[in-house]
Amino acid sequence: MEQLSERITCYIFSYLDVVSLSRCRQVCRNWLELLTKETELWKELYERSGDQTQELKQVSCYYRKLVALQCSWNPKDCSPNITIENKDTFTMQRNCKAQSTDAVRAKSGFSRGRHYWTVCWLGPNYGSAAVVGVATKEAPLHGDGYFALLGSNQQSWGWNVPGTVLTHDGVTVEYPSNKELQAVKLKDTIGVILDMNDCTLSFEVNGIPLGIAFDDLPRVALYPAISVVYGGSKVKLLYHGSPLDG
Repeated sequence: MEQLSERITCYIFSYLDVVSLSRCRQVCRNWLELLTKETELWKELYERSGDQTQELKQVSCYYRKLVALQCSWNPKDCSPNITIENKDTFTMQRNCKAQSTDAVRAKSGFSRGRHYWTVCWLGPNYGSAAVVGVATKEAPLHGDGYFALLGSNQQSWGWNVPGTVLTHDGVTVEYPSNKELQAVKLKDTIGVILDMNDCTLSFEVNGIPLGIAFDDLPRVALYPAISVVYGGSKVKLLYHGSPLDG
């Protein structure tokens, strides 16, 4: 009977999306154990997604593959000057548009827990303002001229990588405090740690922690986000789950 019950439960779960399944994991211990195991359910759901990108080839767990897909760039939540192909939502490209600053949010936002994702600028250049951080659903995704859009308002918090400053509500602060940090190069891996338990946002470069950038974040859904100014810029996003420190 227990095997039959598990099969029936998995069959019902197969009709849910990843966000709903993540919520089901919090209902009870039995569901948590069932949805944590590497079952045929996760494999079936991943294969149903049609993902053919290279980003997830090294991720062996089907559940983590699905979560990464659910947290990739959102083609429906970006500036009209940004292109995101349905076949590869891990990569965004800014179109060549003069006097425009453009932003994009990920598909999923977080209001609790600890989360880690990486961002990588593939080229051709950072430009004067390449900002990595988080934004609420209300944060604007387009602005006229060239500036650090992410962090220019009360609804977003960002690190302007080439400018080495933090920005929120138009106020900038030098970051990181370590003067010995070398300039971030194209294709370096920028890690973002969002801790909604302590309401902090931190960054790292190629695995080297840079320290807490923002604290006292609001307890609302915050989405991985970037803003770019350089035409043709390609930026990859990959969600990894909880930070390695737990």
